[in-house]
Parts: sequence; C-alpha cells; structure tokens
Amino acid sequence: MILSMMSFYKENINKPWGKASWEILSTNKQFLEIKIHLPKQFHFLKQIIKNKILSKLSRGEIECNLYIKEYFNTEKKTKLILNKKLITKLIKYITWIKKKNKSGTIDILSILKWPGVITQIQEDNLNNINIELLNSFENTLNNFIKNRKKEGNTLKNKIKTYLYNLEQEIQKIRKKLPALLIEKRKNILKKIKKEKVYINNYKLEKEIILFLQKIDITEELDIFEKHINTIYYTISKDKPVGRKLYFIIQECNRELDKIMSKIMNTNITTMSIKIKILIEQILKQIQNIE
Repeated sequence: MILSMMSFYKENINKPWGKASWEILSTNKQFLEIKIHLPKQFHFLKQIIKNKILSKLSRGEIECNLYIKEYFNTEKKTKLILNKKLITKLIKYITWIKKKNKSGTIDILSILKWPGVITQIQEDNLNNINIELLNSFENTLNNFIKNRKKEGNTLKNKIKTYLYNLEQEIQKIRKKLPALLIEKRKNILKKIKKEKVYINNYKLEKEIILFLQKIDITEELDIFEKHINTIYYTISKDKPVGRKLYFIIQECNRELDKIMSKIMNTNITTMSIKIKILIEQILKQIQNIE
C-alpha cells in the first residue's frame, strides 16, 4: 500500500480531568523528521510519543501537537518530576562555556528554572491522565496513517494514469521509427546522388547501416518500457517505495534525453516533449510518497 507523506488528523479528548486535542501533520521530506510540541506538565511523554511514531513511519516531516483546552486542578497533592538527563546536559554545556570564558558560576536555581527540568502535576491523577492521553494518541496516529493510505491510493491511481499515457506515447514513437529510418536512408542517397559522389556500393551500404544504428532508438525505448513496468511493480508493494520510485523516474529521464539527442525529427520531438511532461507529473506525485 502506497503511503502519502502529505496528511493531517485531529482528535478531540473530553475527560473528567479536562479537554484536550491531538493533531498530527506531515509534509514531504527525504528523511524522517519528528517535531513534538507538548504542554510543560506533559513534557515527559515526548520520548514515548516519538518512539511510537518511529515504529510506524519512515519518511516525512511529522509535526505532533497536544493542546490542553481545559485542565481542572481538583487535587491539592502534586508531584514534581525532575528531568535528570536534561540537567546533566545543561551542566555539561555550562561547564564547557565556563572553561572557554574562564569565568562565571553554575547557578542551580537557574538550571531548575530551565523549561522542562521540573514538571509539576497532580500525583493522584497522573497515571490515569497519561494512559488516556497515550491511548488517544495511539488512536490519532492510527487514523493519521489511514489518511496517509487514502492519499497514497489517490497518488497511485494518478501515477497509473500517467504511466498508461507514457506507454501510448512510446508506442506512437515505435510505429513511426521504421518509416523514419527508411526516410533517413533515402535522404542520404539523394544527397550523394546530388553531389555526384561515387562510392563503392558495399562501403556505402556499410556506412549507411552504421549511421542508422547510431540514430536507432529501439534499445532506449525498450529500456524505457522496462522502467515503466518496474514502476507498476513497485507501486504494488506494501512497503515504503518513495526513494526507489524517485530513482527509477530519473532513469526514465536519462533514457528520454538519449532519445531526443539521437534522432532529430519534428514528430519524435513533439512526442518526446509530451513524455517529458508526463515524467514531470509522475515525479510530482512521487515526491509525496513515503
């Protein structure tokens, strides 16, 4: 199943402890980049959420947001959560700066005030809220992936349409090629006759054959069709194929460049331009595929 990198999903949460919503947005990117934005009191959930995303997605710029609309602080007893890893990193960087400047002191209170170092939350409700938020996120992520699949199916159908049109243009070129080579041969003989140049028939035929072989694009057309079949096969796979498709379509571009450089003919050029446009349209779709 083809997955699109362009997708969005939002889920609202309405619980006794308050109201919230999850949003996941993704855009195309060569690699996987995850941005997670959480309120201070739920900052410690960031790594768990990141791991869940990493387990299910492989490409795209993913932006995940948790919005707390209403939060009812009904319990007096609170719990302070200390982010020891962040404190260690801060002290390490401060010590390095201190060595460089050869002055300054490490202010413990300033470190404790740093965003994310201390999280305060109701102790009695902590576990229930965490579980409900994570369950809701799991559901949001699954629905987000479903949307990706729907968009991916749309991209797949578009690519199939463009591939069919490519095949039609390739067949048109194939049909015109024999007559074009015959015409080229006739033109060469006409020019030789006009210039009244005597050439041994055997040598002449040999040179004409060599020339026609140089401008013959049958091999390039065969390779091009193989690439088309590879794309058909690749988009039927149930795994991320975006990078592979991008490579194949670039190979199609290379073969088309060879075709356009080998044979100079108005009809072939016109059809080649149509093929070029179709390749660009396919490339545009592929750039959105995971």
